[in-house]
Amino acid sequence: MNINSFINHMSLGAALEPQQIKVLCNEAKTQRFASVYVNEIYVSLASKELEGSSVKVGTVIGYPFGTSSTKVKIFEVKNAIENGASEISLILNLGMLKSRNIEYIKNELKEIKTTVGKNSLKVVIELEYLTLEEQRNLIDLCLDLKIENIELLKRKISKEDILQIQGLTKNKLNLNLVGNVKDLSTLQRYVDLGIQRFNTTSGLKLSKENNDKFWN
Repeated sequence: MNINSFINHMSLGAALEPQQIKVLCNEAKTQRFASVYVNEIYVSLASKELEGSSVKVGTVIGYPFGTSSTKVKIFEVKNAIENGASEISLILNLGMLKSRNIEYIKNELKEIKTTVGKNSLKVVIELEYLTLEEQRNLIDLCLDLKIENIELLKRKISKEDILQIQGLTKNKLNLNLVGNVKDLSTLQRYVDLGIQRFNTTSGLKLSKENNDKFWN
């Protein structure tokens, strides 16, 4: 199995320097990963480094807490797309969701989806903080608004977590996973469960492990 097409090569550290982003992009081109994920400030640099390659550029809006206003998030999205991003991951305001201010969340999703246009929008679902009812409310909004992708975020995500989400989505949404995957066997288990993309800092390790297994 060519696992590289499942990998979003991610680096979102607070102290990253431009040269590190260039290295990240070169690694992604060499390994033919699906995309790189960088902080919004580095989208322009990543786009230039990846020009002419098949590797896409993604960024996370509202990072890390999702508590910036909708207007700020819209500005971030516009700026990211203008600078070359084609994959947008959105962190929502969990406080609004948990206080049952569904209208706020719905309006933010609608406005961001409109701003993203034909580019890919992925809504981050932080399983660590959300009850089953809150997960259902958020997923129902994504289905109603025809948002096609969600990203599952949890320190230790289980098979049961994924099956539960699949039940809530009725298998109508593409599932992506943030973090968690550090070895090939784990990635393969998640692929078997229907995960389609992995935002991970372990892309090189996973690719090497896969190549070693193939050639041995």
